[in-house]
Amino acid sequence: MIGVLGMLACPAWVADTGDPREASEERNEGCVPGGTGPAALAPPFERMDLGHAVAVVPASGTTCPAVFASGWIGPDYPERPMAFWLREPPVTDGAIIDTATAVVVYSPNEEKGASTFGVNVATNADGSLLAVPATYSVGPDAEADEQYRGFVYLFDGEAAEGTIDETSAVATLSGTPWDAGCEPCGGIGRALALGDVTGDGIDDLALSAPAVTEYYPDGDRGMVWFVPGVGNRGEYDIDENDRLIEDTFLRMERFGQSLEIADLNGDGVGDLVVTEPRYEDEAEWGGRVYVFAGPISSIPLGEPDITIDGGGIDPSKDLYFGAELAVGDATGDGYADIAVSADYDEELYLFAGPVESGTHVDAAAVIEADGQAIPESLDIAGAMDGALPGQIVIGAHQVGEAGEGAVYLVPAPFAPRMELAAADATFLGQRGSHMGSYVASLGDADGDGEIDIVAHGYDDSGQDSLWFLYSSGR
Repeated sequence: MIGVLGMLACPAWVADTGDPREASEERNEGCVPGGTGPAALAPPFERMDLGHAVAVVPASGTTCPAVFASGWIGPDYPERPMAFWLREPPVTDGAIIDTATAVVVYSPNEEKGASTFGVNVATNADGSLLAVPATYSVGPDAEADEQYRGFVYLFDGEAAEGTIDETSAVATLSGTPWDAGCEPCGGIGRALALGDVTGDGIDDLALSAPAVTEYYPDGDRGMVWFVPGVGNRGEYDIDENDRLIEDTFLRMERFGQSLEIADLNGDGVGDLVVTEPRYEDEAEWGGRVYVFAGPISSIPLGEPDITIDGGGIDPSKDLYFGAELAVGDATGDGYADIAVSADYDEELYLFAGPVESGTHVDAAAVIEADGQAIPESLDIAGAMDGALPGQIVIGAHQVGEAGEGAVYLVPAPFAPRMELAAADATFLGQRGSHMGSYVASLGDADGDGEIDIVAHGYDDSGQDSLWFLYSSGR
C-alpha cells in the first residue's frame, strides 16, 4: 500500500485524532490514540534542524516508545547544538518540543563551538542511558592545542522533564588530544552502541571513528573502542588501550562505520556487530561485517567469531557492503537477524539468525532496489517474543524526481530474492521532504498490533523534521 504524505512550508499534517484515548487504553494507555494518521514534530524555535540523529526504544506492552534525537537551534546554523528526548510521541499535526513533555540538553561546549554535539545518539535497551558525542570538539577548559579532542556524554535517560546541561551527565568520556599519541581519538562517537557485552548486567559502550584518512594515507582506516560499564565511569579518558582489536588481521577500511549490540546466539549476553564497508580482498570495497561474541572479558580482541564477507558474495563487484546495518528479529523465529546494505549494488542482504561461527556469504534473502534508490537507512521492526510481526524498514530519502523520499516496509516471510517495489507498505513524502534519511521502529505506539515508524527528513532549505508514521493511518 502506498501512502502520500503532505509537505507544507512548515511541516504539519492533517490528522484525524479521533477519541483521544478509547482505542489505546488496553494496550498502550497514554501513547498515541488509535485512528491517528501521520504526524509531524515541528520546530518550536525560529530555526531548528530537528532529528539530525535519532535513537528509539520501541513501545513494549503498555510502555510508550521513547524517542531520543539531536539537532541545532537558532537563526544561524549551527548556533546551539542540542539533544532531546520524548517519552510520548506526538499525536497531532504540528506538535512541538515542549519541556513539559520532553527533556532538552544543550551543548556543553557552546562557547567553544562544539557544533558536532549530537552528530549521533545511542540508547540502551530500556532507555535508561543515553550517549551523545561531540566529535572533533574541544573541552570546556581546553587550551588551543587540545582542539579536536572529542567527547561522549552519558545522560540519565529517565531524567526529569525540563532543560539540563552537561553537569547532569553521569559520565564523560574524553578522547586523547592529538598531540598525546592518539590522533583518531578526536573522532570518537561517529558510531555508537550501548548494551551488555561483558555479561555482568551493566551496559557497555562501543564507539568508533570510521574515517581517519588524514592520519593514515593508505585509506580510511577507522578505529573502534570498547568501554565496559560505561555509566559508572565518571570522567574517563579514552586512548589506544581501549581499542577493541589489534589491527593485524583487518584492512581497517572504514572499520566501525556502523555498530550494533544484540544477542545473536540466544545466550543472554550481547554480541558486538561491526561493519567495514571498504574492506578490499577479491573485490575492491567488497566490505565485511564482523561479530565479536560476548561475553567480552578483555581487550584487545583477536579475530572475530563471525565474518560476513561482501567480497565473497560477488567478487566482480564493488558492493560497499556494510554501509548500513540493522539487527533484530525480522523473520519472527525468536532469533536476531542481520540486515546489511550494499550501497554500490543497490541491494540489501538479510542473514537469518542464529548466524553460526565462521565466514558467510549466502544471505537468506536479497532485496533489490531495482533502480528506485539506495537504501540509506535500515531498521528491523518486530518483537523477539513474536508479539509483533517481523519486517524490515528501509528509508530512501533520494526517491522521487522532486526529492519526496520514501519509507518501505518489507514483512516476513522473505523470498530468496525480492524487489523493493513489492514492499507491503510504502510511504512517500511530498515535494522536497527528503523523507527516509533515517528510519526507526516505534513498536506498536497506537495500540493496533502493527508497527509504527519514525522517519527523518529535510526540506530544500535544510530544515530537518521528524515524521511519525502510524499504522492506523495507512
